[in-house]
Amino acid sequence: MLKPVKRMEQKSALSLSLIAIASVALFEIIAGIASNSMAVLSDGIHASFDALLTAILLIMLSMSMKPRDMEHTYGHGRLETLAGLIGGIALFIVAIFIVRESLFRIVGAEGIVPSMLAFYAVTVAICVATLRALVLAYSMHGMSTRVGFYDAVADLGSSVLALIGFILASNGLYAADGLASIALAGMIIFLTSRLVYSSAMELTDAIDPSLVEKARRAILSIDGVKYCKDIRMRKVGRDVLADVTVVLEGSITFSRAHAISSEVEHAVMRVAKASRVMVHFEPEYEHMPIEHIIADIASGVNGVKDVHNVVVSRERVRKKNVNGSEDKAKDKDGSYNDNDNGDAIEALIVSMHVQVDRNLRLDEAHKVADMVEYEVKRRVKGIRDVMVHIEPIMPKMDMVEELRDGVLEARIRSIASEQGVRQISRIGVYRCNDMLTRIDMHCSIDADTSIEEAHEIISRLERRIRDELNAIAMIHVEPYGYDNTSRSMQINRKG
Repeated sequence: MLKPVKRMEQKSALSLSLIAIASVALFEIIAGIASNSMAVLSDGIHASFDALLTAILLIMLSMSMKPRDMEHTYGHGRLETLAGLIGGIALFIVAIFIVRESLFRIVGAEGIVPSMLAFYAVTVAICVATLRALVLAYSMHGMSTRVGFYDAVADLGSSVLALIGFILASNGLYAADGLASIALAGMIIFLTSRLVYSSAMELTDAIDPSLVEKARRAILSIDGVKYCKDIRMRKVGRDVLADVTVVLEGSITFSRAHAISSEVEHAVMRVAKASRVMVHFEPEYEHMPIEHIIADIASGVNGVKDVHNVVVSRERVRKKNVNGSEDKAKDKDGSYNDNDNGDAIEALIVSMHVQVDRNLRLDEAHKVADMVEYEVKRRVKGIRDVMVHIEPIMPKMDMVEELRDGVLEARIRSIASEQGVRQISRIGVYRCNDMLTRIDMHCSIDADTSIEEAHEIISRLERRIRDELNAIAMIHVEPYGYDNTSRSMQINRKG
């Protein structure tokens, strides 16, 4: 069995179909009038409407193939669907016309036997309709060629029925010609009703629910997706477009969230044959510490470069005090009174460090801080107060030059010893763009020092270096006596 090397383009198929059906329409109308066959004449009128319809489909298909523009951001694919709707309605009207004329012929049948010219016309029509149906079947990818294929099948059926009517009328069953036309009209009405319905549903963004369910199952099978919040799908011409909202674990990194979104996109494209999928992901905070939730919300505010040192404290207050309108409810002994005009509840007091662009003015940075406070209060219930400490983001230091400056290193060791540092095992001084920008240090502190006190020592050292040397200090702290003699250099503590 021969198979086509490739499917013909829709436009070429419709062009060939237009030439063929126009030729048949002209031949059948002439033959129907000359042979006095209502079935052949009806088929010819039907074919003439088919030619007009095919021309409309061809024009609208050409328009639908235009690239998208500013007025049609999703492209022009809906024109093809509109062509299907118009074509279906036109075919339906043709079918009603055929029924009307056929009933007149049956009621007024006078025993007229069509001539052989009708037989030849119907035979040619059958051959052409078969060719059209095959050509359009191989290129039936869109609504336009689908209409054309239905039309060709209807033509083939009508021609066969016209031939049957001709044979029966030639053998004395004179009403067969009209009955064959009515049967043809019924077939056309059935096909066009389905076509009009599917086109109308597509124009109103209807989609097969099973397709949505397949996409949902595929999404939920992806590792990292907590649940699928929303799926919206529609067809634009031959393309299926999908908008998906998935909920991911709130603690995952942005790069991991993006990777999961790509998996969702490919999964929906695979199961729904979608040509474009837009994926929106939202964090799921149910099992996350509240500090992480607040940091995540603040990080999403426009202008925020980094968030750290988020501290959440809880305070027992009256319900109204969450909004700052009442004082805390306490008894004389200082304990909270839960029965004094409203139960006492926990209110949250939040503080955080927010880094912004170091080139911003204070008023611009303050607007960012205000927006952080607003978003955190809006999205987290029970927050009484939010304190935002604004910091400039560290500058980029892609290319640096290490300096060897004994005087500067001696000054750094002196500052460190004043803050309680026992030993410095390494100092790295770097310049960027002819400005002193960074000092890296490995410092040792007494091993029995608490981590809180050690942090305070390092913080004081960082501030001194920043204030006196206009540099950013990056300090690694380790217990004094740590075996690191290969790179150590001792400094003498005063006193």
